[in-house]
Amino acid sequence: MFNNSALIDTVLFLAAITYGPMLGLFAFGILHQQKIWDKGSVLVCLIAPALCFILSKNAQNWLGGYKFGNELLILNGLFTYIGLWLISKKQPLK
Repeated sequence: MFNNSALIDTVLFLAAITYGPMLGLFAFGILHQQKIWDKGSVLVCLIAPALCFILSKNAQNWLGGYKFGNELLILNGLFTYIGLWLISKKQPLK
């Protein structure tokens, strides 16, 4: 009745989209002692998954047939990390 592999792929895709920003936030918080613009972090955490979604849907056309799988989680976390770095203030926390 249900295609189990399609269901598992969908769950993993949703996990990659939702857990990527958490991974990026965690990594940035552990590795940097910089303040960030609080409202900007919400924007970054919304833009990064949107970029990953667009990239995953167009990757076969843009990247010569490549299809993203679970590595989308790492890419999403990386986009979030870079976005947080871009909105961070250059002074360390006190």
